[in-house]
Amino acid sequence: MKNNVDGEEEIIIPSKKIRKLLEISELDGKSYFSIENNEIGFEHKINNKALSYGDTQNIVLLDKELLTKVLKKNKLKIFWLASHFIKKNPLNKKIESLKYIDKIRKYIVWEDEESEFKKCKYSERK
Repeated sequence: MKNNVDGEEEIIIPSKKIRKLLEISELDGKSYFSIENNEIGFEHKINNKALSYGDTQNIVLLDKELLTKVLKKNKLKIFWLASHFIKKNPLNKKIESLKYIDKIRKYIVWEDEESEFKKCKYSERK
């Protein structure tokens, strides 16, 4: 939970699909529980001014074994959309001749049947 500009609290929760698949029924502080009161996951938060310049980063972590089992049973796969923000390095003389350098590189990332991570770069150019 965090306070927004108006002083109200915001809560990060897994998507409705994941809550239904994992039978998440309760949020207690930063932990997610099933009907049987088993902890299924939790929210991890970092706000370190020295490392993140005051920005807050949040991530929901779930029981991987349970998630994998439920996804397989329902013939589903999980994937991530990742964005890598980059900029030209003024000290790198080799890229001075390039007219355009992508500022954002986007990837679809997934885990294959051998537990190896795979990726596919994509672009949203118009």
